[in-house]
Amino acid sequence: MRVTPGQWQVLRRRFNHDWMQNRYLPWLATYLNLLEDRQHYQEYTADFDRLVLEEWRQHSDDADALLESFFREMAPSFLFAGGPLRVGGTGYSWVASVADALWRARLRAPTLLDDARRALVQAKKRFSFLAAACDDGVLPEDGERRTRVAEELRSFRDCCEQLGGAVSALPELIRVT
Repeated sequence: MRVTPGQWQVLRRRFNHDWMQNRYLPWLATYLNLLEDRQHYQEYTADFDRLVLEEWRQHSDDADALLESFFREMAPSFLFAGGPLRVGGTGYSWVASVADALWRARLRAPTLLDDARRALVQAKKRFSFLAAACDDGVLPEDGERRTRVAEELRSFRDCCEQLGGAVSALPELIRVT
């Protein structure tokens, strides 16, 4: 049985596809190219703080909320609690428990969620290093500080790519098999 996308799936799409994959990672790549002198779009340098630092600060909370709500909204017990498989009375609560246990085992849901949480922790850690490296929110013009910011930005981008992959690996549909 499959259920059409609900709130969790919408939030996942907005965070991972709409923002992370299609907006944020391309911006990170643009700024990395600027720092490594592979692009010369100086008009973007003034927006680094807004497009990289502030965007992450706003959306990292979305990632926390998304991962926190995964089991509550994607486990099959959701369907038994108020969805199309709703069962009345307390005598059938074991059905939801069995469905959840099978779902967790077959889809490796706990492992996939742990992977996503670890990726988010790493991204937050790398972001703190990046933010510290560019303490004024402006891209450095040249020198050792520019190299350090480029290294931190590359590490942060890699963590964001891992986070995006980990969120993509989470089941997107509620399945009862």
